[in-house]
Amino acid sequence: MRDDAQEMVGWLLAVAALVADAAVIAATHSWTFAATYTLLAITWALSLAAFLSLRRRDDGSDGGSDRAPDPEPPWWPDFERQFRDYARRQGPGARRGPRTPAGAGRS
Repeated sequence: MRDDAQEMVGWLLAVAALVADAAVIAATHSWTFAATYTLLAITWALSLAAFLSLRRRDDGSDGGSDRAPDPEPPWWPDFERQFRDYARRQGPGARRGPRTPAGAGRS
């Protein structure tokens, strides 16, 4: 089915489920036990069918546009070079873990 037609069927099933739900509520006051639970099963089936029809399909995209990614800004290569130089100047000893907040080590 096309997406538009499938969505329309899903909404019709959702409305049918609401009508069946109202019928279950009305039936609990006057119908037999078996008839009430039959209507309840129909409501459940219609609700499930509506959910399956209306849920979004995962097409693997992240929801963004299909256009090509933007080229990197003109300042980016210079920034990367400067950052690499900065990281080298800091040396391996500069990569220690986070500092303990003041007063946290006292008892």
